[in-house]
Amino acid sequence: MRRRVGTLARRGSTHVLPLLKLPIPGAAGVARYARQSLGEAAQSLHARNATARGVARVRVERRYVLRVALTPLVVLFGLMLPGVIAGALTRTRVRV
Repeated sequence: MRRRVGTLARRGSTHVLPLLKLPIPGAAGVARYARQSLGEAAQSLHARNATARGVARVRVERRYVLRVALTPLVVLFGLMLPGVIAGALTRTRVRV
């Protein structure tokens, strides 16, 4: 049993770590894009109207701002995913 755990740990380090390393360089760009998207959504008309009606700030942020801000981020992640998968496959092929 102990031998199997060592083998799984080795496999994990050779496959999981490269997969985790690939999206890290793009994280700064995604963070900037998320911040800009949240700022634009917070300044939108429907969020300001909800605040003017007296809706609590936390509820405005969750219900109005996040809904609008998450849509472009989901699209961005969807566009990035094939590149991450292709890079992971290329990396594992070159390494083996």
